[in-house]
Amino acid sequence: MITCRPGREPGPEEYKTPHQLDQVSQSLNFSRTDSTRALTMEVLLKTVLYTPSLPVTTSTHELLPVEVHNLLKLSHPNIQTLLDFSYCQKKKAWTLTLDYSSSWRPLSDVIRTTLFDEEEVREIARKLLSAITHCINNGVDHRDISTDNIYIDLETQDIKLGNFHQSTVLSVLPHSLKLPSCSPTSIPPELYRKGSYTPFSAAVWSVGCVLFELLSGSRPLLSAADAARNNVRWEMLPPNSVSPDVYSLILQCLNPDTRHRFSFNDLVTHPWIVNETLV
Repeated sequence: MITCRPGREPGPEEYKTPHQLDQVSQSLNFSRTDSTRALTMEVLLKTVLYTPSLPVTTSTHELLPVEVHNLLKLSHPNIQTLLDFSYCQKKKAWTLTLDYSSSWRPLSDVIRTTLFDEEEVREIARKLLSAITHCINNGVDHRDISTDNIYIDLETQDIKLGNFHQSTVLSVLPHSLKLPSCSPTSIPPELYRKGSYTPFSAAVWSVGCVLFELLSGSRPLLSAADAARNNVRWEMLPPNSVSPDVYSLILQCLNPDTRHRFSFNDLVTHPWIVNETLV
């Protein structure tokens, strides 16, 4: 038997996507009781009030949201887990049950009050790259990697990549996909120049933005206009504030020319990431 009772509720948060699709999230505690033991765990209930077209059906004969389809393919310690989902015909809405902890906070919120040292940033980067690699290996393109969608556990310092509402099925390079509006501070400049992007290169750009923000406490781009002009705020991350290795890494990740930007393999094997000394 599963019973549900209110837990620590930050209050429902409403999200507006570019398509004006409403999503409401709420944290709850679920108490599972059987004949041998009782287990209480916190979960996140997310209501998705739309049904995008995708050729995957369920017993309800409704099309699965792309977010559900993608989360079902993923199982990684640094990715938020989809525990259950259901469809309400009357409300024309899906309810997603995701793992959650009251000690989680969006990384963007924590950065405002916490100064991370380089070793802590390296550890976060490794976990994030491991999560992204798992997505790639399972054919999922997150498309909105930013500190807003990375959660950090204040007790364990572990991270979770979440908010897959902008995700899609990974395209095979060199085909480019149209990218919906997402976090403007992590959109690569080629989207504005060409109206399209390649998933691996865009992921490298987004990781560069995350590293920049973790080490400087400020976002490299403040608006979509900054992203369109590639107006990176390099003055917020002066070279003498971090080691030459990580500064060079971020420079290569945030190169506006995709021909000279790091490849994803360059990023995950970079000496600073694997903690080797550059020669």
